[in-house]
Amino acid sequence: MARILTSKEAKLSVKMLAEITDALRHEILGEWRIDDEWIESYKMSLGGIDVVSIDVFDTAITRLVETPVDVFALVELVLVEKYGTKFCGFAAFREQAERGARIKARDLGQDEVTLSEVLAELALLFPVSKKYSEEIAKIEVECEAQLTIPVPEILAAVRIAEAAACKVVFVSDMYLPHEAVRHLLGICGYSDALPLLVSSETQCTKSSGAQWTVLRQHVEAWSRILHIGDNPHSDRDSPAACGIKPHPFTRVCSYPRSGGPLTPDILPFSLQARSTQLGRTTSSLRTDAALMSALGRSWGAVVVGGYTKWIARRAEELGLRHLFFCARDGWLPHATWECADFGKRTGITTSYLYVSRRSLNLGAAAVTSSAAQLGQNALDVLADRCAGYTVRHILERSGLSGISSLMEDAYQTFGSHEHVLVSDDVWNLKALFQRNSGDVYQILRGDLDNAVQYLKQEGLHEGAVGLVDVGWNGTLQSSIARILRHAGCQVRIFGFYCGLWNDAQKNRPSAGWMEGAFGSDFIHDPEQYAVRNAVDLLENLFAAPEGTTTGYRSERGRMVACVAGDGTEQDTHQRLIAPFQKATLEVLERVYGQGRCEALTPEMIEVAPAMAALARLSLSPGRGEMEILGSILHCSDFSHAVHVPILEELWVENLEEAEWDMKYRSWPLASALALLSRLSGETRAKFLHTAREQFAHVDSRTLGQLQ
Repeated sequence: MARILTSKEAKLSVKMLAEITDALRHEILGEWRIDDEWIESYKMSLGGIDVVSIDVFDTAITRLVETPVDVFALVELVLVEKYGTKFCGFAAFREQAERGARIKARDLGQDEVTLSEVLAELALLFPVSKKYSEEIAKIEVECEAQLTIPVPEILAAVRIAEAAACKVVFVSDMYLPHEAVRHLLGICGYSDALPLLVSSETQCTKSSGAQWTVLRQHVEAWSRILHIGDNPHSDRDSPAACGIKPHPFTRVCSYPRSGGPLTPDILPFSLQARSTQLGRTTSSLRTDAALMSALGRSWGAVVVGGYTKWIARRAEELGLRHLFFCARDGWLPHATWECADFGKRTGITTSYLYVSRRSLNLGAAAVTSSAAQLGQNALDVLADRCAGYTVRHILERSGLSGISSLMEDAYQTFGSHEHVLVSDDVWNLKALFQRNSGDVYQILRGDLDNAVQYLKQEGLHEGAVGLVDVGWNGTLQSSIARILRHAGCQVRIFGFYCGLWNDAQKNRPSAGWMEGAFGSDFIHDPEQYAVRNAVDLLENLFAAPEGTTTGYRSERGRMVACVAGDGTEQDTHQRLIAPFQKATLEVLERVYGQGRCEALTPEMIEVAPAMAALARLSLSPGRGEMEILGSILHCSDFSHAVHVPILEELWVENLEEAEWDMKYRSWPLASALALLSRLSGETRAKFLHTAREQFAHVDSRTLGQLQ
């Protein structure tokens, strides 16, 4: 029987990544589809043109990583492998050093910095690097070369320009030395005879406009120039302001993520995300479904793949023979388990368990209650998250609205069944339930009896079993354990979660063993900010297509789940979540069936890369991701009847009335970034001050986005 690799055996290596990047280069270029529409528009723009200037990075050539600074992550991997752990943390310091060098250069009136100046700044921040400066410079250029590929449209554009008797000049805003940029162009098939202007040498940049003066000094004064590039300012507005005709090329723009930890662990996601993007025309990624599919092929495959592999490893180590994947959030991990064939690899069997807070917590509440008096747990469950909902909704969600005496009492207590509850109403609500304890207990007792029959039927009482759910407090596991113990069963449940909050500790005595892949209840909650920002993303993207489980009924001698249909959730799932899940599973099936899918291999599917990917998306989302993922409707209440967008700020109409307390937002950091993009002047400055205070606990790299 095949064994799942242990954490020590599964480790990124320079050799592994070299093989992957070499394979990616050939595959991407072999499958590249030329953007004929852009080529035709370019040909038409050449009329009357004497000189074609071309941007280098993300135009003539591009990298195989999603974000340019991810090159430093590869450099760190090389340095650690070559010189040891003293170079751990290099990537983040390298990024910080460049930022510091640019600030010093600006203070001296310089347009650009050089790699030597960056490394001098690095030596101040990361002293161990000082005696290795020359070696670091060499390794950085080598890593750039390993990750660089040519862009076929621009190779074609050079040939077309030369055929039209136009002079071609490369122009780059770049800290790397001239000879390094020339080397990268050369290995990508561009002639060494073509002139190259690099800002590190000229000390002039396209961004400031000074580089265009240098360019004109290298061509005839009367030359009419066409410039090709990707940056809206440096390659469009700046040349246009200097009398140069811009012709944008944005197909290979990289993703400028500046949040989340920058370590070698990000490389699997970064390479996979970039390989998903490259080789496709811009138009093929315009729809919401296409963008969600691309996210599934990269982020989904790395995150759910790493989580599921962790489950398999831990279940093996604990000697478990069966796993229950909980509805609904366990649906995608269960599907991943099957497509990766982990059952055959481990000998562990699995099943899908129809459970929910509604179907279990109400039944568990009856365990400590009676007709004479409801227990505190029952009152807490019945009144959970009542603020903002009507009295009628709170009673309906627990199946109590059919009790006429209770409804009458509720009317007398609150004045109307449509009264919208506030936090101060919780005591009156609990008193209402307690006054009607006999009738309420009868409903809860029915939920308890049905839950006992279903859980025993599925076999949760038969020896040591694993329970898989997304998280976060272990309440379901606690409810299952209490229900089965009440029925006289011996319970041995091991819970596996994406993460656990500090509040999960109060459930440990009743729930039993619990652990998280990406977070732990023994870590201070504020320190788990990456996972905190990903909660609603994980819950929705992992979720099953069916509705929530509302309870159980007997059918032909078996207990079956009652599943609520919800048009809102089904529509969201079909439009956005299904494309994401389908793409995720397609990639993982190829990874485990064929040994590799694009940048991913089984060895690269691990918890550390999964956590790095999770942090990158949750802490540094792009505008498109915020709009699409933020539009997913989420319900935090166990009724699944009221839905709000994950990113509410995008729909705030009156910014003066916007709630600036990010603590209670579904996606706190994205909410802050989204709101920040819509503010200006004094209001923006005020919000920035508030936001930086609220997010003071996050890492400096992520906090740097709030400026």
